[in-house]
Amino acid sequence: MPREAVPTQWLTDPLVWKALLADMPITALIRNLANLTRYGLIGGADKESERRVLTYLGDREKIAKGRVHPIGILSALKTYESGRSVRGSNTWTPSAKVIDALDKAFYVAFGNVEPTHQRWL
Repeated sequence: MPREAVPTQWLTDPLVWKALLADMPITALIRNLANLTRYGLIGGADKESERRVLTYLGDREKIAKGRVHPIGILSALKTYESGRSVRGSNTWTPSAKVIDALDKAFYVAFGNVEPTHQRWL
């Protein structure tokens, strides 16, 4: 079930996020790293979920299959690293492991970019 199908009032429950994480696509995972951190699945007592997130971010096949663009990962990295939301007032304590995994995923994602072999100004 996608996150969008879950009623808003349940999206503050760590158990709901843990259930969503089980089948979360890589792009949704990257988009929701802050929520996963705020609700304790990353950097908290739930080491299993944190391990799963780090494994997903390091999976070349998932990044390729999800057609994740390096700029999307860079944007997520900079936002996550700042510890605060760009569009809201949410804050979180960034995990150094996730920051490192995003940095590595950024370089892996360059495999998804096809060169045009044209000059652009």
